[in-house]
Amino acid sequence: MSKTNTVKEHKEYYANGNLRLQTSYTNGKRHGIFKLWHDNGQLFVNTTYVQGNKQGEFKSWHKNGNIMVETNYVDNLRQGEYKEWDEDGQLYMNITYAKGYIKPRYVKRKLQEQPKSFLNAPSFNYNLNIIV
Repeated sequence: MSKTNTVKEHKEYYANGNLRLQTSYTNGKRHGIFKLWHDNGQLFVNTTYVQGNKQGEFKSWHKNGNIMVETNYVDNLRQGEYKEWDEDGQLYMNITYAKGYIKPRYVKRKLQEQPKSFLNAPSFNYNLNIIV
């Protein structure tokens, strides 16, 4: 006997009548496109769920319509680039994720004193500028 999928569409509205949330559930788990709006009608979040987990592209916007966040999910974990902008549209964060963990990126590295061997090395000082 095959199991049938029960699909339920779900919508919520603000008191002003604007759509607040639109999603669907399959067998009790969020599944499909998920959208959330600000009370002024501007799209706030657009992503996809697969059997209760975020999967694929995730985008969100400020109330003024400018992009806020752009990233990607694999099995509910951030994967790849995560970018975040302020309300004026200025990019202020760019992080790379691997399986939900931040991968640091080293932009500039200077070795103050070059040791002859790392096993017998005198103390040395790294100057690192790290962008995470």
